[in-house]
Amino acid sequence: MALGTALMPGLRAMMLIRLRRGKERLERLPERRGRTKLARPEGTLLWLHAASVGETHSILPLIEALAERHPTRQFLITTATISGADIVTGFCAQAGELSNRLIHQFIPYDVPLWTRRFLDHWRPSALLLTDSELWPGILLACTRRAIPVGVLNARLSTRSWKRWHQMRRLVPPIFKRLDFVAARGEQDAAHFAALGARDVVCYGDLKANAPPPSVNMDELRSLRAQIGTRPVFLAASTHSGEDEIILRAIAKLRLSIPDLLTIIAPRHPVRGAQIATLLDSKPPLRSKGAAPGPTDSIWIADSLGELGLFYRLAQCAFIGNSLVAPGGGHNPFEPARLEVPLATGPFCDNFRPAFEQLTGLVAPIQSDNDLADWIDSVMKDPMPWRARAQQARAKLQSEEGVPAALLDRIDALCV
Repeated sequence: MALGTALMPGLRAMMLIRLRRGKERLERLPERRGRTKLARPEGTLLWLHAASVGETHSILPLIEALAERHPTRQFLITTATISGADIVTGFCAQAGELSNRLIHQFIPYDVPLWTRRFLDHWRPSALLLTDSELWPGILLACTRRAIPVGVLNARLSTRSWKRWHQMRRLVPPIFKRLDFVAARGEQDAAHFAALGARDVVCYGDLKANAPPPSVNMDELRSLRAQIGTRPVFLAASTHSGEDEIILRAIAKLRLSIPDLLTIIAPRHPVRGAQIATLLDSKPPLRSKGAAPGPTDSIWIADSLGELGLFYRLAQCAFIGNSLVAPGGGHNPFEPARLEVPLATGPFCDNFRPAFEQLTGLVAPIQSDNDLADWIDSVMKDPMPWRARAQQARAKLQSEEGVPAALLDRIDALCV
């Protein structure tokens, strides 16, 4: 696309900025331009793209199921983030012989030259995108090469659907080019169909089957020893505007739970220093290698890919991007698998089907007062909330694994 070509100089500059911020790896920057040192394996190569941690976790059971069905099939996994890449690396370390059939690359930026270079080298048999990762240039390039494209766990919030609808005269009809869409819920299915997708089905949310987030056990043991018996509350994946509300709630708890340790894990770690400025005292920052001391009431966990660690340290957790409009929420399934009592704000439309699946098991929060009251109740009378957390995990365990019908659809793409 002409726009992608025009943006090439800016994208090169952006890559360098991301590199300085720790969001890229120097030795792998060429992958963002479609270059690689790896050879393409022989035979069928299925390409799966996942944006970041949650999406990557969600496709791992799917890959295992497909690999069992097809013992010679190869898998190319692309991610947009370093944390997603780390999930693939950890999976490969535990996947045994399957790891020999897995290749990870960072997805190239959506520029015609870089996309062409990527497709010329890898020649995938089919492409499976996840959630709302719809790259117009890549979709069009695959269509021109007769590479079938499906969407897994397809998600389009009302806000995103309206945005795509408004742009329908400015972008090619990419939704009509999708071979199939496996929507995570009926509303998402309706949004894709309204935008022109022709073969839309619902198989539920793949994230419900994803494994719990990984953890470095040595680090977990060390931090548990350092924190001791102090009660721990986690504010997970917070976004701008929420931290102030959370800090007001924590201030209300100082009299009733004076030794409470609050971990604030911003969705974007670069915000860690900004959050620190909201406090009178200087809190320890995970990005600086600092752990919470006995007198620290706040620990800012501004690091990537460690939510599995922080969830395991906490007696209860609030899921961010949900207290301030427009929000959107975040995936509750991963912490639910760890039996962590959970709460969320009202603005969680991006994950509405997930929260509906856990109705009555995730506490609704509207304000700092609600949050303070909920934390207080969990810490002082934990058994009812632990029971809810156990029910949430049991509900997920009772769900079907990767649907056979979805595996059949994918197989049809690779014929």
